[in-house]
Formats: sequence, C-alpha cells, structure tokens
Amino acid sequence: MINKKVLAVIGNILIYFIAIGLLGMSMFKLMGEKNIVEHLEAINMRNPILLGILEMTCAALLAFPPTRRIGILMCTAYIGGIIVAENHLYGKPVGGVFLATLLWIGAFLREPDFFGLKPKEKKTDNH
Repeated sequence: MINKKVLAVIGNILIYFIAIGLLGMSMFKLMGEKNIVEHLEAINMRNPILLGILEMTCAALLAFPPTRRIGILMCTAYIGGIIVAENHLYGKPVGGVFLATLLWIGAFLREPDFFGLKPKEKKTDNH
C-alpha cells in the first residue's frame, strides 16, 4: 500500500497545479487579453477584471493551507461556472470537468478527513 505521506504529496501537487492554472488565467483576464475577452463577451461577461480578481482569490485560498478548505469549495463553484461557460460556447465542458476532477482527487488525497473519512484505529486488548 502507498504511504499516506506520498498520497498527501500527490494531492498537494494536484492542488497547486489547479491554483497555478487559475492564477495564470486570472492574469490573462486582468491584462485584458483579446482572445479571453472575446470569449467572455460571447457569454455576456463584460468585466474580465472582476472575474480575474475572483479567480485570483480562489487560487490564493486554495494555495494556502490554512484557507484550503474554503478554497476547495470556492474553486469548485468557480469551476462549475467554467463548465457552464464551456458547455454554452463549445457544447463540451471537457476542460472544466478535467479541472474539477483533478481538484477533488487532490483534495481527497491531501485531506481525506475533509470527506469525513478518518483512518480506523487499531484496537488493542489490554486485559
């Protein structure tokens, strides 16, 4: 069986991958990158800066361990919006589903107690 520390490291890698990706995409929105703005306007999102700030906040909450749990929940909601937007624009929400899957696998590997799963303690008979 794989060591719990190894699973936690894999979980951290997945979580930080998502956080870095969200941070990078927020930078494109904050800089007003033409292609991003055009796609946002196609779904009636007229303020990419506000969306970039929200995305950056989600990434920051996810990246810092003391705020990770709320970050997981906020990123899930944000990625849900990505799924809706992709479905509207392309008919296939592949990228959003992929991000959500990586996020929740990372969260499960890193913090299984977040899901109410705690390791069973071994019972010892002391009589």
